Amino acid sequence: MTSNIGSQIIMDKLGQTDDKKKELSLEKDMMPLLQQQFRPEFLNRVDDIIIFNPISQKMLYQIVGIQIEEIKNMLKRDKDITLDISAKAFDLIANK
Repeated sequence: MTSNIGSQIIMDKLGQTDDKKKELSLEKDMMPLLQQQFRPEFLNRVDDIIIFNPISQKMLYQIVGIQIEEIKNMLKRDKDITLDISAKAFDLIANK
């Protein structure tokens, strides 16, 4: 199960430098929010809570690049169409 509960806290805490310190602080801040949203009977059955960090701009560009390559390959293979994406178009796609 995934949730966006506490996403603002995660975004606010990203500036800390020590990763372990940040992780412990996030877990401490998240528990009251989880307790507000879920019944104790449910939370007691959860084995672990994993806090995901947001995708960085670099990672996002890599993901977009992979997806565009897949589209290019599919178009070439299935329709014999060559697709060229300008750097500006790539930036627009990655930033939306």
